[in-house]
Amino acid sequence: MNKVFVYGTLRNDYNGAMAAYLRRFSEFKERARLDNYALFGMGGFPCVVYSEGDKCYGHVFDGLAPEVLERLDGYEGYPDHYNRERVIVTGDSGTTHECFVYTYTDAPSHGKKMEEWGSSNYAR
Repeated sequence: MNKVFVYGTLRNDYNGAMAAYLRRFSEFKERARLDNYALFGMGGFPCVVYSEGDKCYGHVFDGLAPEVLERLDGYEGYPDHYNRERVIVTGDSGTTHECFVYTYTDAPSHGKKMEEWGSSNYAR
């Protein structure tokens, strides 16, 4: 599998260095919905955790080479802070994508629950 679903600082509309790296070395496909996961804004970063009945939105990138995935693992703090799971997301086009997603290893003890992380949430 060479797709990843991102929901925060790696989104296509984020201006950070790692988001630019992801755009350079993979292909943005579309905005998509991840069912049965809740998104939390944790201050300067977001996280998702399994939560039946919830949903969140993010972006799908395709064409990740192994070295790109390895670099994403380091950025996300996998496996210490985030897990990397296989999920199915549904794009705005109706297309389903099997992707990796980084999920928080613990239940958030604080943070604001939301469906989508937008530009107003980015810590600058």
